[in-house]
Amino acid sequence: MAKAYQQVLPGFSAALDSVLQALPLPLRDRVGRALNDSEFPADQLDQTDLAQPAVFCLQVAAVSALRELGVKPSAVLGHSLGELAAATAAGVLDVGAAVAFVVERGKAMQACPPGRMLALACSESQARELIAGTELEIAAVNGPEACVVAGTEEEIRLLSERVDAGTFQRVLRTTRGFHSRLVDPALDALRDAVSGLTNLPATCVFASGFRAGVSEVGEVPDPVTWVDAARSEVRFGDALAALAVRFPGAVAVEIGPGRPLASLLEAADLRTAALGSLKPETSELALRTGLADLWAGGYPVALADLAPPARAVHLPAYPFAGPRHVPQVAADAPIITTAGASTGTPATGAAEAGQPAEPVMTDPATLVQTSWRELFGHENLTDSTDFFDAGGDSLLITRLVRKLNQALGIRIPVRDLLRARTLGGHVTVVAEALQKQN
Repeated sequence: MAKAYQQVLPGFSAALDSVLQALPLPLRDRVGRALNDSEFPADQLDQTDLAQPAVFCLQVAAVSALRELGVKPSAVLGHSLGELAAATAAGVLDVGAAVAFVVERGKAMQACPPGRMLALACSESQARELIAGTELEIAAVNGPEACVVAGTEEEIRLLSERVDAGTFQRVLRTTRGFHSRLVDPALDALRDAVSGLTNLPATCVFASGFRAGVSEVGEVPDPVTWVDAARSEVRFGDALAALAVRFPGAVAVEIGPGRPLASLLEAADLRTAALGSLKPETSELALRTGLADLWAGGYPVALADLAPPARAVHLPAYPFAGPRHVPQVAADAPIITTAGASTGTPATGAAEAGQPAEPVMTDPATLVQTSWRELFGHENLTDSTDFFDAGGDSLLITRLVRKLNQALGIRIPVRDLLRARTLGGHVTVVAEALQKQN
């Protein structure tokens, strides 16, 4: 997880070492190897008592290194475990105390009975209908059409079989049913662990998926929050909506392994710089690209600290012709830092928030085909090409939906394209949506 950050971000390695020092020795060694050793057994990170400290230490160290580059957040938000990293970034929690609490949190969760979690591309009301009469619980409401359900492995299996074939679903990589009754045995240990925790005044706006609204600079959340938040459902979508209203046009910087939140951020009309990648081999490129996107947007990223030593070169003796492209300085525009949890969550737009593009009517087949080619960067596409087999993911399909909606002046639900999947199926969905609109 840490390799790309170590290779790209100056100061990250030192920051990570500093955070790791707060871990007890046996765990410190394991977390260090999990973050740094590519040969470390991946299945060991399915253990909550290792995964949670590892993800937390990575996020806190990355925030520290990004600050040194000039990336300073106006607001922070985290998903589940990530809320503790966000609170630390906001100055609400001392790093050492937060590490100690995360260690106890991971141990307490690991001692809970096994469970599973299922992400569904449906509304909250639809999810509640699906689980009515069962012991399953809503673990997270991540957006208008993004929910996560938690329960035992058998309960999740039965629900997965009942879900309509047209509803996109994904079993999350986790061995516990977080934010459900299955973590109740951990609550006493969490209350003991939080008893010695002192919350400090927030140094920036701090949004929460547990508390309604946002905490302003100087506010001090109740420490019991961290116990309640571990059990209650995560209302990440509500927190995102609150930040989108408070900071229109903001850029959201996602920090953590992978990019599980990027699709949710952009669906909430927040421009997104995801610093993670779905594939380990592209992690370094993704991090550099995310930082480049911030710089190109006018944010004060210290490029000199990211580039290797340079040397002067001879240029042609004639002036280059053509327009100059200089990034617009956006010193007053906010940055929102988001941190993901150790359990993933399930969907960018051409126009900035608050500045919708003018609809441009065009042939749906041509528009869909062109959009696919732009997303995937190649022409080898046929009507039977599957979006996800071609390399698509929830982030790309959200970008596709927003592009089509802006170009055509209509609203195509993400779930319709998830259901269709193929290029030909997407053309049909768009054509039918246009017919209904007319």
